[in-house]
Amino acid sequence: MELTDSPNPHGFGGTSEELFALANAVAAVIGGSVAIEDLDHRVLAYSSVPGQRIDELRRRGILDRRVPDEPEQRRQYREVLGAPGVPARCGR
Repeated sequence: MELTDSPNPHGFGGTSEELFALANAVAAVIGGSVAIEDLDHRVLAYSSVPGQRIDELRRRGILDRRVPDEPEQRRQYREVLGAPGVPARCGR
């Protein structure tokens, strides 16, 4: 079985390879690093575009495969989940 044929281990549609490709595509468009997380704060995929800036918090999330529990992160989650639409400034 190919990696691209295996389902995402967290039960979401698509494969983890597709999620990584999506993260890279979004990162290329917005010009910054991207992490795709689930609602349990697990990092499912992240961008790896050459030259992208990775801050310490994002690095820890990628290495631990879990978003660090930081006050700023909690505020950002509340802002995103409570927004009526796409926030003008998200995670930057």
